[in-house]
Amino acid sequence: MFLVGGAILVAAALLVYWPTLGYEFVGWDDDRNVGTNPMVILPRGLATIWTSLRGPAGLPNYPLMYTSFWLEYRLWGATPGPYHATNIVLHALNAVLVMLLLRRLGLSRVVAWLTAVLFALHPLQAESVAWVTERKNVLSASFYLSAFLLYARYRAAPRPATYALALATYVAALLSKTASVTLVPSLFLADCFVFCDARRLTQQTAAQSIRRLWPFALIGVAASLLLVAVEDRPSSPLPWASRAPVAALATWFYLGKLAVPTDLIPIYPRWSLDAAAPSAWLPVFALVLVVWGAWRWRATLGGHVVWGLGHFVGTLLPVLGFLPFGYHAHSFVADRFVYLACVGPFLMLVLTADRAWRAVHRFRAGRLILPMAGVALGVVLAVLTRRQLPVWQSSAALWSYTTARNPASWVAQGNYGSVLYLQQQYAQALTHWRACLRLEPEALSVHLKIPLALRAMGDLDGAVAYLRRAAEEHPDYPDLRAALADGLAAQGQVAEAVQMLRETGWTYRDKCALAYDRLAWIYATCPISAWRDAQEAVRLAKYAVQLTQSQQAPLVDTLAAAYAEAGEFPRAVEAAEQALRHAQRDGDETLAAEIRSRLAGYRAGKPYRQKTGP
Repeated sequence: MFLVGGAILVAAALLVYWPTLGYEFVGWDDDRNVGTNPMVILPRGLATIWTSLRGPAGLPNYPLMYTSFWLEYRLWGATPGPYHATNIVLHALNAVLVMLLLRRLGLSRVVAWLTAVLFALHPLQAESVAWVTERKNVLSASFYLSAFLLYARYRAAPRPATYALALATYVAALLSKTASVTLVPSLFLADCFVFCDARRLTQQTAAQSIRRLWPFALIGVAASLLLVAVEDRPSSPLPWASRAPVAALATWFYLGKLAVPTDLIPIYPRWSLDAAAPSAWLPVFALVLVVWGAWRWRATLGGHVVWGLGHFVGTLLPVLGFLPFGYHAHSFVADRFVYLACVGPFLMLVLTADRAWRAVHRFRAGRLILPMAGVALGVVLAVLTRRQLPVWQSSAALWSYTTARNPASWVAQGNYGSVLYLQQQYAQALTHWRACLRLEPEALSVHLKIPLALRAMGDLDGAVAYLRRAAEEHPDYPDLRAALADGLAAQGQVAEAVQMLRETGWTYRDKCALAYDRLAWIYATCPISAWRDAQEAVRLAKYAVQLTQSQQAPLVDTLAAAYAEAGEFPRAVEAAEQALRHAQRDGDETLAAEIRSRLAGYRAGKPYRQKTGP
């Protein structure tokens, strides 16, 4: 029967999530993690994965996650479906591991299976499964749960080999996601309340657990310190006085969403709390009261319930707000943060229902009601999950949904603007980009995007005027000067443009690939022959492409134009074909059409000449 239960879990997870096989990569780190990530795309990237502390574009490096992407890229390139399939399989595996773990912790088959059903089908899990970037969540959870199982086996039958395997699996979890460090407090709680009699908890029990777990803790602390050293932090972290209220409110928020999983948003509104207001401390008081009550009546509640509560709070601890990290600049909560923590509340719910039902209905037939009710609840959750999944179908779906429900998210506004730009809806793109800047004036990259839309709408003068103001307001952002120079060149002010690009490139050296790219473009394509310099165009374009590791379509397009100007047409064709693939990968059909036109010329042995004007 237990094998049947596991098979049902796997089948249910696959059935619910199979639509994601047709989903795209979304424009929220999927591109940085897979589509444009040199660590994944290049064969030599595997060595970089295991020797670097940082991932692509400053993201933390999780070596096992990126290794899984690297292996998949060797098998099926950048086709999204198989990446989604891997996430689904890992989630289904995790549901089975949850069931096996709870059985190992001494719970009945019914309780273990129903808890795993809730884990597998709850809508809050959709973000972790349907979003390819959250591979770190589902992969680390597999190692986390396996390490817990091995430790539980070691507690039942102490063998050094089992302990060593548990420790090694825990390291694998940390290499997939550093937040797996929360396994240590969860194991400690299991030692104190599950593997031992909760009613007879002693200092000796705790001391013995610490002696068993200190290697886990030491490795976890080291991994956490490495993460703190490389992860971005909010520019304005929460004041210390506000951290406890935010943490408590986040805890209650997650419990509320687990109980009523509606109005789920990829980026929730960021709370603004006044720590001086007594009402801000009500969630703290309520949470302390619950924890105190669980401790006070632990004998009545039982060790599993106490462990469930402790696992929930302890697993959330790194993301509750006590320790600020980059995402807190957008929101203090996210569905993905509760992926493993939810096992605790689900267990508490199922165990309480099981005890209550057994106390009322002692006859055997009545005991079937609870599994049937659990299955019915699972069906409801599965329907809600299927309704939530289309949010992750594409970048357009993700950002249109998020901006509609959280218009105060500058990230959503900026990204939706980019989606609309690629769809050639330039006026709408401008609206969202301007909204982004109102919400976050330091979103400097958006200043580069607004002139693109203006030029696409035929307003070259407006684009140049905008860039001139932006460059004056942000003199330390060299890309603005490079974009301004490009606009000036398009207006025919080539001398001023070249001088500006030379100064910017010299001043910022390897920090402004755009300056080298735009200068190479002028040298390669300028209709005025006096400004063309084929050899210098090739040199500068190669350097710009090298700085961006050959992943930006416009820069590779420039290199193709430079090769064509130098008469190296086979190389020009090769580079243009690569630029075309990148443009298609990015969904930029406008650029792709331009590259196709230039490519036809290169194949005919003709260099490209830029026209002045928009």
